[in-house]
Amino acid sequence: MRPISILFVVALAAAALGFARGWFLVTSANTPDHADVQLVLDNRTFAKDDHAATVGVENATGVDMDPAGNFTEGRIAALDAETHALTLQSHAQRKVHRLGRTVPITRSGVGLTLADLRIDMRVRLSFDHTNPTPMLIGVAVLP
Repeated sequence: MRPISILFVVALAAAALGFARGWFLVTSANTPDHADVQLVLDNRTFAKDDHAATVGVENATGVDMDPAGNFTEGRIAALDAETHALTLQSHAQRKVHRLGRTVPITRSGVGLTLADLRIDMRVRLSFDHTNPTPMLIGVAVLP
């Protein structure tokens, strides 16, 4: 199959999905002289489905979605002072994050240490993606 054919099939499938989900409506008004056809996009319905898809992906993967991948949020499930690590529980997934000794930990802008953190605290981990492997650059305790 040629690439243009594949593109056409994908566009047709997207149009069928959009029409079935109510993302847009096609209306027409016919007069003896001409046919007036309108395509109306329902932004609210599309945004609602977009949000539902995002929540579905978050629940399935256990990762809070940030389009740029700059942060993830969750609750502290475990702390290890010896390895300077915390385990983040986000939805149904647990992941261990190693904190470099210089990674800042804050609450409302005030500096904390790993010893100040407690199990079940809500935190946001910030990452730097300028390297091939994302690097943890900050931990913020959330209210």
